[in-house]
Amino acid sequence: MKKRTILPLLLLLSLVSAKAPCAGHSTVIVGTLKNSPPQKVLLHTFINNKSFVVDSTVTDSLTGKFMFHLNISRQTRFSFQLTKKYIRFLTYSISPGDSLIFTANCNDRLDINDISIEGSKCGIERLWYAKNRFPLVDKKAQLEKMLANSKGNSKELADSIASIKRMLHKIDLTYSHTTNEVNMLDYIGTISREISEDSCIIIIRNALKRIPDSKILAERYNTLVEKQKDNALRGKMLNKKMPIFRLEDTNGILVKNNRFNGEYQLYDFWASWCTPCRNETPIIKKAVELSNGKLRVVAVSIDEDRDKWLRAIQEDATGAYTHLIFPKDGWKSIKSALHIVGIPCIFLVDPNGTIIDINLRGEHLIDRIKKLYDTPVTSHERIQATPASLNRAL
Repeated sequence: MKKRTILPLLLLLSLVSAKAPCAGHSTVIVGTLKNSPPQKVLLHTFINNKSFVVDSTVTDSLTGKFMFHLNISRQTRFSFQLTKKYIRFLTYSISPGDSLIFTANCNDRLDINDISIEGSKCGIERLWYAKNRFPLVDKKAQLEKMLANSKGNSKELADSIASIKRMLHKIDLTYSHTTNEVNMLDYIGTISREISEDSCIIIIRNALKRIPDSKILAERYNTLVEKQKDNALRGKMLNKKMPIFRLEDTNGILVKNNRFNGEYQLYDFWASWCTPCRNETPIIKKAVELSNGKLRVVAVSIDEDRDKWLRAIQEDATGAYTHLIFPKDGWKSIKSALHIVGIPCIFLVDPNGTIIDINLRGEHLIDRIKKLYDTPVTSHERIQATPASLNRAL
């Protein structure tokens, strides 16, 4: 087999986990496909649940053995592809320096119970979960289909399904206590379709107590929390009138915000010290451009230092906005009235003063303004925004 330890491979592998990088370690994957003719084996790794081929080899014609040598510095999730067919349960994680030994007995049909793993603790843990969970999931799906088609006594089927659900819960509960980051992410991805967002938040919060250095888990947690906050805000304020207030502009003149009715307004609550707020500036400028200058940006600052506020306006070149600032401790009433829990916080208001959208960020803001003004936008004009989960300051 031709070894490939090229830079793109290492970069791909380094992105899979959020652990601190260290010097690369030689990691070996040794596999044996018993009762199988020679076949090509592709090695995949994953980034954002998308797979990338990083190496390939052919099994030995006599022994069915194959081997991959990797130089990785982070825990890595990988999968095998055999003869152009993915085997869903052949997805594992491996740590730097591990020597994972994979064996599969390929009879007429490769079954999960014909697979064994040695050497990698995280790989063994992952295979245990797959062996225990997947057959039950398949059985439950079969029984649910039978129950749906049942016209007679279905109590026995319903009881069997309930029993399987209890067994799955025990298996999930055991696996959820893993201290392995990649396996934890795999677990969350598996059960997130079956549980509520509230339950998912609790699971990730508890996982972060065991794996406190996981930036990926922290980002997932923040994303879900912010999504809940946004949904709550939408439920309270969507289609409600923007509260009327009077604040000073950059010239010290009091301005009443209902004077902007008659045009679309984008209220941006921000502060000079809020880096995530200022990161949104290119996005908002693009939105104004898409509106052909018709969208009025009302940038409402909660700064307590007027000089820093004015300096930030100059640095960000946003003088064309309508800038307003709250007096010291003066924004608490508006914060309460609008149910704002953090900044940046954005409200899109129609010419009648009605809030028609909330917390539009990045591409969502671009797409919304495009539809509002029916302005075409090409793919190269799109701006990549920082994820909302990382862009919120209290």
